[in-house]
Amino acid sequence: MSYIGKKPTSSFGTATSQTFTGNNSTTAFTLNRRVTAPEDLEVFVSNIQQQPTESYTIGSTGLALNFDSAPPSGEFYVVYRNEVEASAIDVGAARTANTNTFSAAQTFSGGISGTTGSFSGAVTANSTLDMNGTELILDADGDTSITADTDDQIDFKVNNIDSFLVGQDYVEVKGVHPDLYIIDTDDGSNNQAGLFYNNGVLSISADHSNVANNSAMVFFTDGTERARFNTDGNLAFAANKGIDFANASAGTGGTGAAETSTATVLDDYEEGTFTPSSNSVTGGSPTAVGMYVKVGNMVNISVRFSASGCSTNGHQFGIYLPFKAGSTQSSGSYNTWFGKGMFTSGNSNAQHRVWGLEGNGNYVDIRQQNASNTSQITGNAQGGNFGMHFSITYRTKD
Repeated sequence: MSYIGKKPTSSFGTATSQTFTGNNSTTAFTLNRRVTAPEDLEVFVSNIQQQPTESYTIGSTGLALNFDSAPPSGEFYVVYRNEVEASAIDVGAARTANTNTFSAAQTFSGGISGTTGSFSGAVTANSTLDMNGTELILDADGDTSITADTDDQIDFKVNNIDSFLVGQDYVEVKGVHPDLYIIDTDDGSNNQAGLFYNNGVLSISADHSNVANNSAMVFFTDGTERARFNTDGNLAFAANKGIDFANASAGTGGTGAAETSTATVLDDYEEGTFTPSSNSVTGGSPTAVGMYVKVGNMVNISVRFSASGCSTNGHQFGIYLPFKAGSTQSSGSYNTWFGKGMFTSGNSNAQHRVWGLEGNGNYVDIRQQNASNTSQITGNAQGGNFGMHFSITYRTKD
């Protein structure tokens, strides 16, 4: 429909009014609703409507009603027209809203209070937004929200269930089987790590979706890596570190003697092979196989050494081992005497032997044992064709 002048309103509402008291001298009065022009008001003095602009004007803040001449003593009133021009204005001091509709952005420099309300667009707070413990609804059906109650706890509710809670010194993740994910997005893979809890079982996962290569779980203290679960599932410690049994209580021996612990950290376990050699065998190609198991600084070694058509010399016969012996167990000039073995051929006629291992060395001497003592054996005494096997257990230097 065509019209001349101002566009008609498309809806109607209830007009609001405000009553003032004149004293025949005051010309400026404060409105409780901001307006943009004198025509936004209908002013009645002594029940006579006043002429906008000529009889009264509106101050620059939109809240001042200024008369050309002071109203007489007694009450007069204004009626706020229902439609307010759609332009951005500062609504000003604190307001308690009944029903107000603003079709453009408004600025409230004071507080706003009301029982209900809605915003069709974005709301920007340039200062503190005080919810005063009121639940902030986030979705259309009202079951996702944030609440900060007087218990100094922030509650995040999803599907009407408290799923995430934040307190001063704690965080809670709640649910039937709660999961806490940490997602790496920089490579586009969304690689996940997380904590997962189900029926009393806590699972910790790195690369939970199995999209990365060589993933690991690393443990730091004081800014230094101490241990890690590597990609093959093994737990690896930093050098010279291990499992500390210091809190294990000391037992007593069979006679009731108390034990004294000198070391409580298990810092090494190894299984492996090596190729034994001897400085008494100088030529040929002996067959030599060695195996070991090392726990902490205690190692057990098994050796099989066979010579066929080999050359020998007059050096003390012995075998080089993969670990040096410790220097704290000296008995005379040797560190240990708790190995045993046998020759299967050669000039020794299959006699049993014991082994002497020098402190700080890794060369085990082969010695002949008889009823009263042991004696050294040279390479020449064995000849170029012999076989032997033995095992020895000793403490290592490291």
